[in-house]
This record gives sequence, structure tokens and C-alpha cells, in this order.
Amino acid sequence: LVEMARHPYYDKAFALPFETIVLEVYPLDPPDPDRPEGKYLDLSSDFREDEEQVRELADYLMKKFKDRQVTFILQNWEGDWMLRDNARKEWLKGDYPDLEKRVAGFARWFQARQNGVDRARQDNPDSKCRVLHAVEANRVMDSWHDIPTITSHVLPRINPDMFSWSCYDGLARGKKSFEASAVGIYRGWETIQHYARQRPGGGEIPVIIGEVGLPEQQAKLDAEDVAAIYGGAL
Repeated sequence: LVEMARHPYYDKAFALPFETIVLEVYPLDPPDPDRPEGKYLDLSSDFREDEEQVRELADYLMKKFKDRQVTFILQNWEGDWMLRDNARKEWLKGDYPDLEKRVAGFARWFQARQNGVDRARQDNPDSKCRVLHAVEANRVMDSWHDIPTITSHVLPRINPDMFSWSCYDGLARGKKSFEASAVGIYRGWETIQHYARQRPGGGEIPVIIGEVGLPEQQAKLDAEDVAAIYGGAL
């Protein structure tokens, strides 16, 4: 990860005057020819390699930008698709293969990444650069229907710095309504807070919107619909 962060492309991007930079960091396991297609994690791993590489990346950023007020957020891509792996169709039918193994594996993975960031922060107490770890989910509303999700099944087991929501399921775009989108986003946020563990020292876990949008070519929405949905979400 540090090798990639040092690449001239990233180096130039990081030098721009952003106050916050969010990086999606994928699992670090090398490709396994025996792993079924769609599998993101080796669920039996202790994820020591992930923890160490995340620690090294956070340490690199806090040292490189020690005199700059900038926040880096390291997060996964949409966690519910990752949790379901190649069982998406089965998931919607109420069949959750290896559910406890998946949940336990993802909890270990997220905690390992959080441990890596925590260790780097301990080693750089005077850096003006902040590095935070976020866990991203994308099917928060499925938990209302007793479908296992990152929010309902994994979040209660971990204590990340932040929770990121790829919030398409909260937009209620089919209703084309300011009120429906506003309520959907709010109910999703409430659901996340319901399952989140209390943060050390108290307080609710910070929630960020990791992804939001409307598919221009697929949604078949007119300008008024787009304004209503985005307005409600914002």
C-alpha cells in the first residue's frame, strides 16, 4: 500500500489542497486460483498482513503530511456485496451460506484494519495529519427485513472510527419524492446508530455518505425528479 501511495499519480493528487481524502483499500490477499469466483476474503485468515500494511500506510501518510491539516479516511468498498460474495441470489431467497463464518471473518478483517490505524496514530501523536478507518455498508435497509447485513451482523462486533454508507438504498428513488428520500436517509442513519457499539468515551459513531448518485442512463428521471431526490437526500 505504501508503494502505491508513493506513486507519482497519488503523490500529485495528495498534494492538491483537499482537506479530506477518502481511499478505498481492497483486501490484500494475492489471487488464489482455488478460491471460487467472487470471494473477496480468506475467511480463515487472521489478517495480520492487512493490519501491518494498513499500519504502514497510515504511518507513511501521518509522517509525510505531519505539518498539514488533512484527513485521510481508509475504507472498504460496499461491504454488503463483499459479505455476500458470490451468494447474492441465494441471499435474496433467504439462504445465507456460511453466515457465521462470513460475519466472524469480516469482523476480524475490519478490526485488523482498525488496529493498524490505531497503532500508527499512537506512533505519530504530534502529526497534524489525521488518518481514520471507516467501514462501508451498502444495504442498510435490508436489515429491516431480517436479511443479514454488515450493519446488523458485523457492526455490533467492531468499533471503527467511522461508518460509511453507500446510500442508494436510502434514496427511495422510485417514489421520486423529496420527503421519501429525506426520510429514507434519516431512517438509514438511525438504523446504523441502532446497531453501532458505543464509542470509547461515549457518543455516536460518525456516519459519512460514502457514495450517492442517480444512474443517468437507467433511472428514467426528469429534472424535477432528480432535484427532489437529491434535495431530500441532502
